[in-house]
Amino acid sequence: MRAARLSARASQADISASSENNTPSGKGVVYGIDNESSEIYTRISVNGENRPGLLSAITGVFASMGVDVRKAEVATQGSSVDDSFYVVDAEGNKIEDAEVLSSMLR
Repeated sequence: MRAARLSARASQADISASSENNTPSGKGVVYGIDNESSEIYTRISVNGENRPGLLSAITGVFASMGVDVRKAEVATQGSSVDDSFYVVDAEGNKIEDAEVLSSMLR
């Protein structure tokens, strides 16, 4: 259920993703999921073209999924964003459910 909501909200917000290599999407924004670089957080990176409401849309997706942002690194240079969000699930754990991670990449 949560995975479907994330995918739907991501579509509504024009957020799309590819595999680990972060090939740009048609909308100019891609995200990647990294469960290797931190022992306690799942890192979600967002890169690409900035637009009004993008940060709000991203955090709205997290909220609808019950994802807790523990740390954020948000950078805007010109019209580009390079953001990283370090997140956990509702129980405070890394998001390791393969179905949830897979749907985040749709």
